Amino acid sequence: MSSIYPFRKLKPASIVGALGPAVVVLVLLAVIWTTWGVSAAYTFIGLVFLFFGGLSVANFALTKNPGDIIVALFQTCAAFAFGGRHSALFFISHRFTKTAAALLVFFLAATMYLWFTKRLKWRIREVLELAAAPVSETTNGFTPRPRPLGKAEYSRFELMEFAAFALRNHIAIPYYESDRVVLVPADWTQGFMRLYGLRRDYAQATWVAFDFNGNVTVNIGHHDYLQYKDQFSFDQLCQSLGDVFVGFLESFRRGEGVRIIDRMNAVREHPAS
Repeated sequence: MSSIYPFRKLKPASIVGALGPAVVVLVLLAVIWTTWGVSAAYTFIGLVFLFFGGLSVANFALTKNPGDIIVALFQTCAAFAFGGRHSALFFISHRFTKTAAALLVFFLAATMYLWFTKRLKWRIREVLELAAAPVSETTNGFTPRPRPLGKAEYSRFELMEFAAFALRNHIAIPYYESDRVVLVPADWTQGFMRLYGLRRDYAQATWVAFDFNGNVTVNIGHHDYLQYKDQFSFDQLCQSLGDVFVGFLESFRRGEGVRIIDRMNAVREHPAS
């Protein structure tokens, strides 16, 4: 299916946030291999895979995204399949190493499927592109203030369930407050930092807040606003972003969460963006 957004309003994406850690690991691996030899290099790569496997389990505990379990199994198998070849730390038996290698092939294929179907992707670019789709006016630029959108219909339970859905599908990270839930879309880097509490303040970020009385408030962060190619009307962008999330919530209330994923996939962003 061709994209329904042939004219992108966002600048080209950077893939550093998604692929940067892999590049760093490969550089360190080359240095360790050259300096300390094969055994040290295989020990290092085993420890790296094991660390990221633990991180994937932690991600699952926080987001409940089942894809993280598949990734964790791939990373754990990789630790013993690679590390077990030349590292005493990861060697249990030749049979165990061969079994880990066989399972690695299966879980690698599953992980690649999750990657290319964007089950692991953080979705801020899709959200920003959907918000900009109906906006063409460029008469005014950024305004550093949230914009009240109006009211929407939902129960507190529905809002909480929708927030969990948004987190599980990497649409936004929810902040639960005494009178409202604030949904903050994120990219790979911001998703990691906010998920692990390394960045808690969202005042300058892009967010949509739903309070328990049905009021909706929207903000687009300056950094995200600058990702657009043109200086679109800030008020119209905020209105449209709020409409996008209200539409998401309405679809979720009808039991049509898959429609939300379909809308974002139709934007056709790169999995690493």
